[in-house]
Amino acid sequence: MATKIGDAVPKCSSYDVQKEDKEIDNGCATEVQQARECCDTGYSTNSEAKENACCSEREIEAELKALGLKDDEKAEKSPDENKFVFHYDPKTAFNAAEENKENEEESDADEEEEESPCTVQPVCPLPELIKVVTGEEDEEVLFQERCKLYRFDRESREVQERGLGEMKVLKNPKSGRMRCVMRREQILNLCANFPIVAQMEIKAKAGTDETALFFCQDFSECDDGEGQTFYTRFRTGSTRERFINLFREGVAAFQ
Repeated sequence: MATKIGDAVPKCSSYDVQKEDKEIDNGCATEVQQARECCDTGYSTNSEAKENACCSEREIEAELKALGLKDDEKAEKSPDENKFVFHYDPKTAFNAAEENKENEEESDADEEEEESPCTVQPVCPLPELIKVVTGEEDEEVLFQERCKLYRFDRESREVQERGLGEMKVLKNPKSGRMRCVMRREQILNLCANFPIVAQMEIKAKAGTDETALFFCQDFSECDDGEGQTFYTRFRTGSTRERFINLFREGVAAFQ
């Protein structure tokens, strides 16, 4: 209702004043909210800005269609499909490495097959191969075990080490007689060479399980032979027993 001139101005109640204040505050808040939205989106709230936004969206859609990507295809794709994934197949990498290795081996083999035309003559001619004859070729080996040989020195009255090697018991197939031959390790020179003849005695040394004691005529260092008292120490007691039994068989065969 309009107020005429001369009329009394109606009094405003406190309720009306509070209502108007609230409307003003709400209007200000709306304007502030619109301003914030404009800052966030980068567009103004007027119609021209909205039309520009719609035009840009249409241009983007047209470009997508030109590239062959439709909206329905875009919608069908899941968010995980749009992510970049590095595909690595260990089997493929392993097969490729094996193929490279085979190719390298083939190339190396081809290079080795190529013969060099150069020939190199030795500076000094090599001597002919010498065949070593030990005298044991026609004999049968009955016993061959590693042992350590000792000899008793009569002058010093001491037992001295003679050598380390393999003790052999050899049998002559024609005569049936036996002999013992022992060579030192590495250098292979003789340290014992004696025949097993009649009246020879062999026995186990008291207090030991691996040592045998006997007297013989040894020809390893002297062509005429010299009497020696030998001690043979084997690795086990069973090996010693085998040697003693063969030794006694040789004594019996000679008689």
